[in-house]
Amino acid sequence: MSDQRAARWPTLAALAACAIVLATAVVALLSQMAGGSGGVESQVLRMSPLTASTLLLVSFSLMLLLFGEPGALRPQTIAPPDAKLRRLAVRVTRAAATAAAAMALIKLGDYLMGWGLGVDGLFFARASAAPVLMSPATATALALLGAAIVTASFRRPHVSPLALAFVPILIGWLGISRYIFGGEPLLANAALTLPTALCIFALGCSALAARPDVGLVGLLLSDTIGGAIARRLLPAVVLVPLIGGWLRLQAQRAGWFGAEASVSLFALGTMLVFGALVWASAKLLDRTDRERRNKAEEVADTQRLLQNIVDNSGAVIYVKDLEGRYALVNRLYLSIFHLEQAAVIGKTDHDLFARDAADAFRAMDLRVTAAGHALIEEETAPLHDGPHTYVSVKCPLRDGADRITGVFGISTDITERKLTESRLAAQLGRLRLLDEITGAIGERQDLKSIYQVAVRSLETRLPVDFCCVCRYEPVERALVVICVGTGSHSLALELALNEHAGITIDRDGLSRCVGGELIHEPDLRAVDFPFPQRLAGGGLGAMVCAPLQSESRVFGVLVAARRTPFSFTSVDCEFVRQLSAHVALAARQAELHAALQHAYDELRESQQLVMQQERLRALGQMASGIAHDINNAISPVALYVESLLEHEQHLSERGRGQLATILRAIDDVAATVARMREFYRQREPKLTLMPVELNPLVLEVADLTRARWSDMPQQRGVVIRMHTELAPDLPAVLGVDSELREALTNLVFNAVDAMPDGGVLTLRTRPGQPRAFGDHSSRVLLEVEDTGVGMDETTRQRCLEPFFTTKGEQGTGLGLAMVYGAAERHGADIEIDSSVGRGTSVRLILQAIEPGALVASHATPPSAPMRTLRLLLIDDDPVLLHSLSETLGLDGHEVTVASGGEAGIVAFSAARETGRPFDAVLTDLGMPYVDGRKVASEVKVRSPATPVIMLTGWGGSFAATAETPPYVDRVLSKPPKSRELRAVLAQVTQPPLPAPRSEPAVDDA
Repeated sequence: MSDQRAARWPTLAALAACAIVLATAVVALLSQMAGGSGGVESQVLRMSPLTASTLLLVSFSLMLLLFGEPGALRPQTIAPPDAKLRRLAVRVTRAAATAAAAMALIKLGDYLMGWGLGVDGLFFARASAAPVLMSPATATALALLGAAIVTASFRRPHVSPLALAFVPILIGWLGISRYIFGGEPLLANAALTLPTALCIFALGCSALAARPDVGLVGLLLSDTIGGAIARRLLPAVVLVPLIGGWLRLQAQRAGWFGAEASVSLFALGTMLVFGALVWASAKLLDRTDRERRNKAEEVADTQRLLQNIVDNSGAVIYVKDLEGRYALVNRLYLSIFHLEQAAVIGKTDHDLFARDAADAFRAMDLRVTAAGHALIEEETAPLHDGPHTYVSVKCPLRDGADRITGVFGISTDITERKLTESRLAAQLGRLRLLDEITGAIGERQDLKSIYQVAVRSLETRLPVDFCCVCRYEPVERALVVICVGTGSHSLALELALNEHAGITIDRDGLSRCVGGELIHEPDLRAVDFPFPQRLAGGGLGAMVCAPLQSESRVFGVLVAARRTPFSFTSVDCEFVRQLSAHVALAARQAELHAALQHAYDELRESQQLVMQQERLRALGQMASGIAHDINNAISPVALYVESLLEHEQHLSERGRGQLATILRAIDDVAATVARMREFYRQREPKLTLMPVELNPLVLEVADLTRARWSDMPQQRGVVIRMHTELAPDLPAVLGVDSELREALTNLVFNAVDAMPDGGVLTLRTRPGQPRAFGDHSSRVLLEVEDTGVGMDETTRQRCLEPFFTTKGEQGTGLGLAMVYGAAERHGADIEIDSSVGRGTSVRLILQAIEPGALVASHATPPSAPMRTLRLLLIDDDPVLLHSLSETLGLDGHEVTVASGGEAGIVAFSAARETGRPFDAVLTDLGMPYVDGRKVASEVKVRSPATPVIMLTGWGGSFAATAETPPYVDRVLSKPPKSRELRAVLAQVTQPPLPAPRSEPAVDDA
């Protein structure tokens, strides 16, 4: 009976019987003490006091033993007693049972030995002379019951409590049967009172329930076929003879039939009852056997299936008992360890494996049994090809009583997985290292630091014993070391591979690397090429060379080496290859960054130059309008002065000199005005350069600027001394004297402004050196030096910029800019030396001309035209009309003036209609309503052969662009010069020369 509640009834029945016996003994003792006699006269409770006391001890100890059984009377909600309380209960049980057995044995010894101790009287001194004494059978039964209780209190008794309890049961049954069937006792010493016999019989049966897991009670409670048969036959075995014998006796006493017939009927009834029981038991056994066979076959099939599963499993499966002996192993276990089944079953791990492995296996088995549940751990098993790693799942095996009886294990080989995990972990580590190196490289923009980071990372993190980066020189077919790791310097010196060292490319080794191939030499001692042997001579054993390649172009090589041969794995080689690719990419990005930075710098400089040109262009446009008005204003002055110098013969030398100075000043003003918008331009295509002597020019500037460097400072009490250092026989330069005069004047003014407390101003000329080697042209230096405050480097670099000034509101920032423009137009160089507190020196380096060139440069201007011309003069300025008409009239020309473009066109048309056309037309450009372009167009429409000369204050702009307005033959700038005007008139009115006659070709044939 597997049901725990059904298995509890024997213990409950035994406890109830013990309680009844205990109560009976207590009542008997109380009755004896109340009656004052040695026995109880009542027929129901006739019991010896000694018997009652012994029964009390036996029933009490048996109750304690039954209460100590697990689950006897304790509900599941009540916690079991602790170990200390159980030990105390066991001690009390053994003490009470031992005392009861001792009392019974003393009484039995008194009978057998004839001691005459009067044991009953020892306990009860007031016993009567004829007390009810404990019989020998009672003493024997109680002694055996005490021994059975003591034996049952041990977990593993040496004597079966069942054997000790059966004798008291038989004694008690013999005492009871006398009262059932009547007659004398079977044995003379077996006479028992009915209460004593019932108590002994009940205690004997209860003693059997003290160990319900063994003996008759265990069989009755089991769910086996034996238990079923025992439960069927035992009641019949007990009740049928008892009831049958009692009925037979009663029938015989009643005279229903004789003794022979009663025996025959008793035998027949017994046969029938037991025959029916045997038939029912046989039928039960047959059915059970059939079921057992079927189940056995099912179990066999299941076992075969499980065995096939176990044998064909990809894991190692095994079963061990608690001592570590193998009870089952599968086929894979035998295969991997090369063992036979018989050599494994019954053996322990220490019999099959080395001590270290066996101790590890046994330790895990013990941990599983101690934990009481499954554990999963990794174990290492020694196989023929080396140690293998297994993941083992081990769990405890339990029997029906939930006791651990062994260990069951399933172990799976994970060696390949561990190796794969190890390789993956190594690759992940390399990837992390590569990511860190790439990040560190990406933060740098110069090649040196990029290479240094890569080399240092390889030395410390891979690691390697030697590492360097080489630049590939394809023309020389060589490598040049450009970076060596910090940990490789000593070895690099030993190998002569320090920075800038050259490496000849091997015929097969390094040549493949510069061809884009990764080179791995696992053992340098076995390689005959020079570079590997060079490394091997320094104690290195293995080498990896990776090309630094960008866009299919190898520009370098990354070299890594270790001292131990065969120390580079495929993972290491792949890492070096990937690192070289990242380094090459970073190097390419650094080159692009440098190129981009250079382009940006050039763009910024171009932007600054454009901004400077825009500022200058704005200034030029503004100056052009001013120049037009100034040119118109000074034109009459220039014409009259020039006319006086040419036609007034009675002028004094002083007056003629003053007029010449006025004319020269007018020319300078005109040139200055013309350059107000042109000082920022390069040399103009139509700029007329003439030989200029610098020494007279210097003296002239010194005289012209005397008021600025001498008179004005002396008004403030400041003295500035002027020194001139002029080289003799200085060659002339090709230039414009007015521009050079103005540039020198601006330099003098700047020098005076730089000496607020006085100083020395030096004007110097001297021959200069050629620009470069092989240049045989001579040069002339024009230098202005002062001892003023000087300039710092920032100011010196910006002093030539337009509008840049250090004079505050008093300065315009145009003086040195105009000097720079003049130097550019003359193809001259300008040098500035200055330091704070030590003054400034500005040098103009001009190209000298050969002496022979002076003759060609002084060409005689064309003479005035010989014939009188009819000229039409058109302008909106009456002063200019009057002065120019008088000048042309003095030359003998017939001049007609027209105020404005419209009047000029009318006058030209009228002259043609009268038959007196004009030989030439001189017109202004800027006039209201009808400008000079319209006048020229109308003139050419009416008379295409009539030349048109345009006089304008904008003439410089046409010269700059090398363009002449449509329908205009010549352009003259204001103020006009008489000689230029005569030359132009002579050119445009000169009749064309006759074409040469062509001779007919002569045929030689």
